[in-house]
Amino acid sequence: MFQRCQSLVCPTTKPEAASLHQQRQHQRKHKMVKVAVNGFGRIGRLVFRYAWDDPTMEIVHVNDLCSVESAAYLVKYDSVHGTWGKDVQQDTEECFTVDGKKVTFSQEKDYSCIDFRSMGVEMVLECTGKFLKVDTLKAYTEQCGVKRVVVSAP
Repeated sequence: MFQRCQSLVCPTTKPEAASLHQQRQHQRKHKMVKVAVNGFGRIGRLVFRYAWDDPTMEIVHVNDLCSVESAAYLVKYDSVHGTWGKDVQQDTEECFTVDGKKVTFSQEKDYSCIDFRSMGVEMVLECTGKFLKVDTLKAYTEQCGVKRVVVSAP
């Protein structure tokens, strides 16, 4: 379903450009991007599972209308993809843990009410299926301080 990019090809043959490209690759390897997931349905949970093991991403927040108890249970157990091999526990009404690492949780219908900036979130994985147009996604960057939004949509 998903594929990891193993290497990027530099579009230019200039040695200084290749060197700059290698420096950026090195910086990306050592810096984790703080990520939030908005929408924790089937796609959101699968994206969460996949991104959890990505060494370049640190998932710090999930937003969905379901309860944190349901979210923790459903990310652990999937009827199609099976049981996830991580220890997932509900910690409080505002967070759950995955292998001891805390993931905050909110139930906001309006994502612009979430304080992504204070969490240090740089990228949101938008998996609700509701926000598909640029106009409906602008608040992420303009109000919430998010640098990137990845939209999961058909």
